[in-house]
Amino acid sequence: MNLLPIVLEEGFRATISVGDKISEGQIIAKREGKKEKIISLKDHFNLPLKNLSKTLKKNPGDSVKEGETLAEHKKVLGLGSKKVLSTVSGTLIRFDEEKGELLIRALKGEGEEEDLISPVDGVVDSLQDYKIVIRTERNILPLKNAIGTSVKGPTFFPKDTNDSSIDLEVSGKILVGENFDHLSLFKALGLGAKGVVGKFFEDDFDILKSKILDGAVCLVDGETFSKMLQYKNQEIYLDPIKRIILL
Repeated sequence: MNLLPIVLEEGFRATISVGDKISEGQIIAKREGKKEKIISLKDHFNLPLKNLSKTLKKNPGDSVKEGETLAEHKKVLGLGSKKVLSTVSGTLIRFDEEKGELLIRALKGEGEEEDLISPVDGVVDSLQDYKIVIRTERNILPLKNAIGTSVKGPTFFPKDTNDSSIDLEVSGKILVGENFDHLSLFKALGLGAKGVVGKFFEDDFDILKSKILDGAVCLVDGETFSKMLQYKNQEIYLDPIKRIILL
């Protein structure tokens, strides 16, 4: 049996007890939805903090709609632009120049209750205010570095990871390979890959953090990669926050 710690974000309260048997997908904690939403511009744009205010398309006091552009950074030589969109409807309260963050007060009804679900079957081993620990038979592997959101899907091991070899077959899957250059990584994500796991990435992770919005990009060492070879075409779970892989 392995121990899987699940850290609770602020406001979450456990809905289970020590010794409870739980199933994958079961609700294990809840919190009332936040009425205020923080959106970090510094995590989206690779810019100095002092320059972030120049990207703003909305001012404090303006109303915003979900999906509306809050900020935009135009690339040099007219090579397109990158936008930050609002994830809620409400009112822009302020822009924190020291942190590079926007604060939006959501409309009534936007801050709904949130559920935290278990990624595994198991038994609750211990409970703390900030953590739930689950005993599980699932194997757990470490990640050296990771960014993005938690994802679950079947693994896909391509014969080659250059961009010309990546096609729609990666859609809905977790792509696993040794080396990924810039083109192959973003092509895979653009074609709908849920995640990418590799031993080497051409792009620095600090730079990737400002670009990856959906899915997970995970760096592993040789030992972890070798163990993953046993799980071809099997469903796995990537958790970039805890830097683990559930097999």
